[in-house]
Amino acid sequence: MGIALVDAGIGVTRSFNEGDPPMGLVGPEADELALRRACELYITSKPSRHSGYGLYLLKETVARNRGTFSLSSGSATITGYLRRKVTVIDARKHSAWRGTIVNLILDLNQDLPILDVYGEMPAPEGYNADDLFID
Repeated sequence: MGIALVDAGIGVTRSFNEGDPPMGLVGPEADELALRRACELYITSKPSRHSGYGLYLLKETVARNRGTFSLSSGSATITGYLRRKVTVIDARKHSAWRGTIVNLILDLNQDLPILDVYGEMPAPEGYNADDLFID
């Protein structure tokens, strides 16, 4: 199954550069770096409104499903998938897109292991894993 989400907003790099604190991503690799950073755990351009879980959780869940995840913004696209039980991310450059595009391809014959990914994530500050996950 394929899912695509598209917005025509300011894009990932500009969001990070205008965030608090600003990341100061510049140069020819800025868009790729911003996309890679956006998929890391706890990385967000809006720390007062977001926790930085979303794209990390999406990337890991889709890869472990044996699906494919791609994120495009500015002049870069990153694509994530599972190789030898490790999530791999490839990148490519293209003509610039002002907003952000998220593409998912899911294998409906495989489980969607969201609880496995959540279970491996460290508990947020002030919580224990037992507070969040019930067997």
